[in-house]
Amino acid sequence: MITSIQLLLIICILAIGAYFYSKFNASRLAVVIGVLIITICGTLIFFPYTTTRLANLLGAGRGVDMLFYFSFLLLFFIVIKLFSKIRKQQEQITEIVRKESIKDVKNPKGPLNRME
Repeated sequence: MITSIQLLLIICILAIGAYFYSKFNASRLAVVIGVLIITICGTLIFFPYTTTRLANLLGAGRGVDMLFYFSFLLLFFIVIKLFSKIRKQQEQITEIVRKESIKDVKNPKGPLNRME
């Protein structure tokens, strides 16, 4: 029997998958990974005791605790990855602005530099 929370979670996961696929030009690899993640999530939603058994094997106690630990690690990894990408983009923007500034000094074409 499907409970209301299971139905709600499946609808949410499918909506997130559809949003990801529609907003981003997903490559085949991204689609395969997305389908794999949705399948794993669906399996864990319909068979919640699987996580408890796996958690017991890993020594985490309850399945919810294990999912929380892994989710925290995943989110921490994502934050670090995004921070490094933002930092790299800032460095690239700084480099572009420097080059353009040097070009403007060598070839002044602005309204203040005209001699008429």
